[in-house]
Amino acid sequence: MFERVLVPVDFSDPSRAALRLGRDLVASSGGTLTLLHVSALPWHASQELGMTPAGAELYQDLAKDVSREQMRALTEMANAELPGPMDRALLLREGFPPDEIAAQAKQGKHDVVVMGTHGRTGVSRAIMGSVAERVVRLCEIPVLITR
Repeated sequence: MFERVLVPVDFSDPSRAALRLGRDLVASSGGTLTLLHVSALPWHASQELGMTPAGAELYQDLAKDVSREQMRALTEMANAELPGPMDRALLLREGFPPDEIAAQAKQGKHDVVVMGTHGRTGVSRAIMGSVAERVVRLCEIPVLITR
């Protein structure tokens, strides 16, 4: 049914649940599962505002280290949750997570986005926001939310 499934992960328990659900969808169709982690590094915001931090070179080195660690964690998660010969891709993007997830869904020509939610309500939701809700609003394809 779904040939190309996108699963954004933040390494939380809800994103692991989404990965398992995405795995099951792909296993039944023999399609491709893409794991995506979006890093919201503040570097982009400062660049967009025309500011360059005093330690720009140091910051770039730190960003590279963070990216390496995130790819290691993404690979580890994929190896733990996706045993066997499943067609999969691992991606890292930087930016505002809802925008990057929607952009990857379109760019990768995915059939569905499967993502977890923390299920925040009240004040914590008002402060933290809801990435899942924003992705639902931005995506042009179906978005399946799980907890």
